[in-house]
Amino acid sequence: MDSGKQSLNNNKMLEAITNNDFRSLLKLVVENPIAHVNRSEYLAKVFKVTESDIMGV
Repeated sequence: MDSGKQSLNNNKMLEAITNNDFRSLLKLVVENPIAHVNRSEYLAKVFKVTESDIMGV
């Protein structure tokens, strides 16, 4: 996400918090994922196997 869009989303979140508008805040959080998890990378790390083992390659 570019910094301009992130800044706009942060401003909207702050505004929702300030106005005690939980619905707007929840909508913003759901629409804008905060973190992305690479599933195959995560599983490979947890189960100590290679990503190709998980992908079946």
